[in-house]
Amino acid sequence: MKEISKYEEYENKLQKLCEENGLTFSFERGTYPIRLTIRPKNQVEQPVLFETPEQEKTSEQAYIRFSFEDGEMKYKFSQTFVISDELLTKIKGLFKKMYFYWLQYFFS
Repeated sequence: MKEISKYEEYENKLQKLCEENGLTFSFERGTYPIRLTIRPKNQVEQPVLFETPEQEKTSEQAYIRFSFEDGEMKYKFSQTFVISDELLTKIKGLFKKMYFYWLQYFFS
C-alpha cells in the first residue's frame, strides 16, 4: 500500500500548488486515458486596477487537460489559459508521478 500513500502525497502537493496559483484540479482515474484537468478558480470579480492585453486574460471556462496515451504524456489547452512555463513544468511533473503511482496501486 506504499503506492497509494505516495499517490496521496503528490495529490496533496498538487492541491497546495493549485491553491497558491488560484487553480482547481480534477484527477479522472475512472476512464481511459486517466486525465488531470486544471481550471482557474471561479473568483468574484474584483475592481480592475490596470488593464491587461486581451491575449493575456484567462477565460473562466478555460482548462488544461493532461493525459497519458500509449505511454506518452499529452496536454491540451482550451480557450485562453495563461500559465507560466515554470508552473506548467511543475504540474506536468506532479501529474506524471501521480499517474504512475496510481497505476502501481491499481495493478498491485
